[in-house]
Amino acid sequence: MSKPTFSDPPEAIVHDDPEAVPTKNAATVENPAFANPARRLGEMKASSFWLLFGLICILVIGVTVGGAVGGSIAASKNHHTETVTQSLIPSGTSTQSFSATLSTSSTSSLPSQPTVTPTSDCVTTNGTTYSSLFLSGDEEIVPPNAGLKFTKLCGTKQVGFNLAFAYVPTFEACIELCASLNFWNQNKNCLSATYKVTSPMPGNCWASNITNSKVDSDYDSAVLVT
Repeated sequence: MSKPTFSDPPEAIVHDDPEAVPTKNAATVENPAFANPARRLGEMKASSFWLLFGLICILVIGVTVGGAVGGSIAASKNHHTETVTQSLIPSGTSTQSFSATLSTSSTSSLPSQPTVTPTSDCVTTNGTTYSSLFLSGDEEIVPPNAGLKFTKLCGTKQVGFNLAFAYVPTFEACIELCASLNFWNQNKNCLSATYKVTSPMPGNCWASNITNSKVDSDYDSAVLVT
């Protein structure tokens, strides 16, 4: 082949390969598989993360509010204080107001029991016969064999086997203790009652099945009339 010169026209080379046609803005074309990728946080989508975060916030707020309300209710149950304001309107035109604070408590005090001071009338009734109240028949028909009448003996005590023991307010109540044993048992087994007015609880009255008198100024007694 001869060496070309600048005066020769361009040489056209013929070949069978496909013609390559450049496209417009080829540099800006992206792979469709990577177009607009979804935003992700680690292995979780952003939308799923914010939804989960919102649910956790709601749960925390609910627990906090519930605990505060529960504590307030428990405190109000432990100590409940009420303030009461009343108006007193007496006959006339003047009005008087007062306020009081009432506190409720789980404990309450029992009312005070009246103090019983035992007594005896034996000084003025010595040697007299006492008839039991059971003879009135108010309880039921009086048993014919029941011993219900006693003679008072001041300044003496009866020593024997005790059938009953009690704390009573009066000498006559002590005699009734002995009489009640005879009434309900329909017999005369209780023969005497001894009373000591100064004896403390648990008892100051003895009902016995024997009459064995001994002088003692601290005691009064009564024996069954046979």
